[in-house]
Amino acid sequence: DALPIYPTVRALTTTAPLIQPPEPSVNSPSATVKHPDFIMQLPNQEDFICLNVNGKRNSIITLIADSGIGVWVNGTIGSQRRNVVSFEITYKDPDVVVYVSKDKIMVESAKGTTVMDWKNPPSFILNSMTISVDEDILTITADGKITISISYSQSSKCCLGLHLMDVHRFSNSVTGLIGQFYFNTTMDTNMRDNPTAQETSVTVQGNKIKATRTLKRNYKTKLNPNDTISCWLVNWKWN
Repeated sequence: DALPIYPTVRALTTTAPLIQPPEPSVNSPSATVKHPDFIMQLPNQEDFICLNVNGKRNSIITLIADSGIGVWVNGTIGSQRRNVVSFEITYKDPDVVVYVSKDKIMVESAKGTTVMDWKNPPSFILNSMTISVDEDILTITADGKITISISYSQSSKCCLGLHLMDVHRFSNSVTGLIGQFYFNTTMDTNMRDNPTAQETSVTVQGNKIKATRTLKRNYKTKLNPNDTISCWLVNWKWN
């Protein structure tokens, strides 16, 4: 039952490569609406980007690496090559590592190791950092850093959903599969602002990729687990 301990992001020698152009996909109106792996809303953008990841079983992907603010996030692909099933969140100042899975939450710090569950756990406070869980939503806040929230939807195969807030605090050095979207990312405004357009292009770190308008289940809402969101879908393959 022990939560797997993975090497911290700072110990990794490789990072997720930039997104490659996705393979063409077909969206059928009759298809089942599913959760995306990640939902992102970029700074000064009204549109949402839904990101799906297809990676090697049990592989670790660097999602966020920002040495400027001292935050790193790893995600572990599950056995079905489809979902991120656990997260490792590493902070510098204060030095804290948070391991998150659907089974438990574990915090390692100068205080030692603290194990929390998803049901009514006590809050964890260290200097400017607060870690709390409320109604199956884990929230981590710290002065000068982005706010990270992870929701646990027990009615969904997706299980864990990552939310990022205060993203204006990212530094210009942010990288990683998700982090790269938060610096110098632009969308084709002609297609984006056309309500009938089904495809657009997104330029991420100088690479232009295709995005398809689609409807996905919104794991960000707890009031209605079947709520949907209109977003631009990007498919990413981890070889």
